[in-house]
Amino acid sequence: MGTMISLFTPDGGAASAVADAAFGWLHEVDRRFTPFEPESEVGRLIRGDVATTDVSDELAEVLEIADAVQLLSGGAFDIRGHRDDGAPDPTGVVKGWAVGRAGAILEAGGITRFYLSAGGDVLVRGGQESGVRWRIGVAHPTV
Repeated sequence: MGTMISLFTPDGGAASAVADAAFGWLHEVDRRFTPFEPESEVGRLIRGDVATTDVSDELAEVLEIADAVQLLSGGAFDIRGHRDDGAPDPTGVVKGWAVGRAGAILEAGGITRFYLSAGGDVLVRGGQESGVRWRIGVAHPTV
């Protein structure tokens, strides 16, 4: 994903086997879905070596999300619209999807209060402490 990823857990779970599993997932996603490595699954998809109908279940899920976001955005988001060759490049969806999955790993492992950030894709659960919500800011995408 080419970005800094950070995890904060108020209860101290950031240095645990569960957190290691979540980061392991993120490393695997980076390895499999990077467009910068020709032999990654996304690299092969971009080159046309694999059809969108013959990808892994995980990449198929990402492609479905990309199609839904394209519809919901009225075409403003299009994984085929930003490459000169028109090849599908789902990297605009992968990071958020991967962060969501990493959050599910944390929750399944018992970490219910956390702040997970991956280069602008932020996932929070629980609160900073009991009754204290997380406070985050979101910039307008066109400003």
